[in-house]
This record gives sequence, structure tokens and C-alpha cells, in this order.
Amino acid sequence: MKKSLGLAFIAVTVIFAACTKLKTTDVGTGLIPPIDGVNTKDTFFEVETVNAAQDTIRVSYSGDHVLGYVNNPLFGKTLAKVNVELKPTYFPYTFEKSKDSLFLDSVVLVLSYRATWGDTMQNLALNVYEVSQADRMKGDSVYLTTKDFATTGSSLTYSGGAVTIDTKRLTDSLHMGAEQATNQIRLRLTDALGNKLLKGYDSTTAYKSDSVFSTYFAGFQIAPQSTGNALMRVNLTDTNTKVALYYRVRKDATSFDTSVRYFRYNSTSFSGTSNTVLRDRSSGEIAAHFPRPDLTKDSLLYLQASPGVYAKIKIPGLGSMRNVIVHRAELLMEQVASDPVNDGYFTPPALFLCGYADDSAHKYVMSPDINVSFTGSYYVVGNMAEYGAYPTKRVSPAGVTTAAYNFNVSRWVQGIVTRHVAVDSLALMAPYNQLVSVSKNASFFAYTSANPVNYPAIGQVRLGGGSHSKQKMKLRVIYSIIKGN
Repeated sequence: MKKSLGLAFIAVTVIFAACTKLKTTDVGTGLIPPIDGVNTKDTFFEVETVNAAQDTIRVSYSGDHVLGYVNNPLFGKTLAKVNVELKPTYFPYTFEKSKDSLFLDSVVLVLSYRATWGDTMQNLALNVYEVSQADRMKGDSVYLTTKDFATTGSSLTYSGGAVTIDTKRLTDSLHMGAEQATNQIRLRLTDALGNKLLKGYDSTTAYKSDSVFSTYFAGFQIAPQSTGNALMRVNLTDTNTKVALYYRVRKDATSFDTSVRYFRYNSTSFSGTSNTVLRDRSSGEIAAHFPRPDLTKDSLLYLQASPGVYAKIKIPGLGSMRNVIVHRAELLMEQVASDPVNDGYFTPPALFLCGYADDSAHKYVMSPDINVSFTGSYYVVGNMAEYGAYPTKRVSPAGVTTAAYNFNVSRWVQGIVTRHVAVDSLALMAPYNQLVSVSKNASFFAYTSANPVNYPAIGQVRLGGGSHSKQKMKLRVIYSIIKGN
């Protein structure tokens, strides 16, 4: 059964503020010509913000998984493990000659490397373990990132200890026998495991069928030690990911041929996969702001890519605005810089702004400013960039680079002032691929993107909240009042 991308959501809680005095502006005047009976103005509405909740996600077998360890002063620690079954490519599985003619050279676990987020100057350290039969993965399940699989025995690495990974070298070209490859994480495993795969198993035992193989070997867990400061992206279905079994085959009494067999993610039976992401925020600055036991307004918001932290926003003064023509409404927010080196390593994610309600069936509701299209299989948001989801860079007079987000909520605001649509709470998140109700009463939902908006756990930003002294989040509305209204 094909796995589907699933997401679990946890409720969030937020609040909001009041409107400032209306004023004319040169920007507003330039948007509409000064025709009879029309005056263009702009105003800013105060917002109320709170760090509200955390979420969990499920990472699809086909999507990039994250692997590594991070410890940064704002958000604390993240430990990311990868769990995967790599199997023979067919069953019953056989070798070209009898066991007594096969001789192991080495066995290597290879992971397809995509990129690194974090401090590449510090090395990571990885161990490999066998997943316990008592906690075996199921090929038709997509697991929450909070699921931490049990393992059995000591490390399967050749040395019996952690393997040092220099992330700066992972794009180097490698020559292994007849194979030339790049973008590989290579972890040599024990000869005991290699001999088990080469000579211990056969077509009457472990190699008899896919289901039988899983009862002999439940898969690998690749787990980092608490060292280094980065997350690597790896892909499990790419051909670079495999167990490479290098061996010699006896030709005659004095000569041998060299050979290699690959065990891979099995697309026919859907090998079990899982990405475990464990967050410990107790050592980060965020611990003073989250979890929030009450509805205290936060001057700082901490947004962390899923599985991460969301915020809630309210704009209470907006409901009292009279009927006007809204030309542009933007929710403006800016990053509050910390250490520039830390901010440079841990870059900001894409964000998503939507309505929030306590209705569990329509908890997250799309703004009318979002365009939804049908892909042939499911609905997706089609205008993330125009909506304002991606950060833009700002450089202060002092040379400090920060991120800013400007969400276009013009239609949402127009509906409030003209049709008296309820002023909803808003949820601000850094989703993996959130499923959001198209409207409050819609019977269908849409994903935030055809592909994940952010990679799992990759991306973080500290924003100024509604009560921040210098980098305050606010709603700007540029509008026209028609004479006589």
C-alpha cells in the first residue's frame, strides 16, 4: 500500500491589539490618482502575539530526512535519527556461487547526501544500530517524528564506535572499485554483519521473501552523538542510499573475481522508514517564552520548522474599522537578530499565515488572499511567494543582516471591513507540508505546497512580536474613503 504524506497537528493559542490614528501618506497617494471624492490614507494596527504551541509531523519515505545534532542558544537541542530497512532487490535472493566460494571484503552503509544546515566547521559523529524485532517498522506506515525506535546490540560500525563525519567533504568524488560517486555518507559496518548477509542468510531462510527478511533483520537506525552543530539532509529512495556488500568469488584454486551487491530501499514492498526528531528546548532562550502557561503577550516570537513551534496573532482593533476600499494590507514582521554567526548558520524558514479556530475539523483556515489549485490528485497553495511566505533580507545601517516577512492579507481585511467577516485569530507557522481547510465550511483541504515548504526541522527565526520595543509586528492598511461613506 502506498504511503501517504500525513501530518498531525496540535492546537495553538494567540491574541491581538488596537488601531492607531489614521493618517495620510505619500505612498497611499501614489496608489490611486486624486480623483473626486476619493482620499487615500494608510494606518497601522497593533497586534497581540503569543508563542502558542508545538506540532508533530510525519516524514514521507520519499522526502528528504534529517540526520544530526544541533545545540544553539535560541532554540536548544535537536537530535535527528534516521531509521530504514534496506533489503535485497528481489526474492528469493541468491548469490552466483555457493557459500564456500564467497569471501567478504567489506560491508558499507551508504546514505545519499543532499545538504547541511548549521555549522559545517564542527564534525558530526554517527553510530549505526540494528532496530529491535520488538519494535519493527511497518512498510505501510508513516511514523510521527516523535517515534523513537528501540534498537538491539552494540554499534554496527566497523570500529564499534561513532564515525566522524566532516560535512565539508561530503560532496567530494569517491572511487570505490568500479563505482564513482559523490554526495555519499559512507559508514563501514562490522565484518560479522557482512558475513551474515553474504553467507549466513540464504534463499531458504532470510532471503526467502521480503516479509521473512524483516523477521531476521528489522532495519538500521543511524543515530548521532551529542556532538557537532548541524543537520544533514539525506534521501532514502535515491540510488546512492544502499548497503554495499563487497566480496570476492573464487574462480579456481588460485584466482578470484571481485563483486558487489547492493541492498536498497525496496519500492515494491515499501521498506519501513522513519525520521526521529527529538527537540529539547530547555537549554535555549525559548524556554523562557514557551510553553506559555497563560495568554501573556510575547514581545518575541520563536518560529521553528516542523516539528517546531507556532505562534498566534490577534488584531482586535481591525473589527472597528469602517467600510473602505482596501488597496493593500500587509502583516509586517522582522527578525530580531542574535549573534550574527549563529544567525548565519541557522537560517530562517518559509512561514505560513492562516486563520485559526478551535474547531478541530477546520482548525487552520486559508486566507482569501491564498490561491488554491488542483494538481490532479490534491489541492495545493499556488502563490506562496506572492503571499509573502519567503523571507527577504534587510541590512541595517550597522551592517546587520536580518530577515523580514510581509504577508499580503488585503482580501482578508477587505472582507472584515465590508462584509463584517469575523476577525479570526491567526496562526503563524513554519510548516513541513501543512494540510489547511480551504474555508471555514469547506469540505476539502489543501496542502501548503505540492512539495514540502520546509525540510523537516530545518529553519528557525526569532521575530519581534506585537509588543517589541523596536521591531514590532504590525498590520499596515492602505485604503481609500469614498466621499459620503
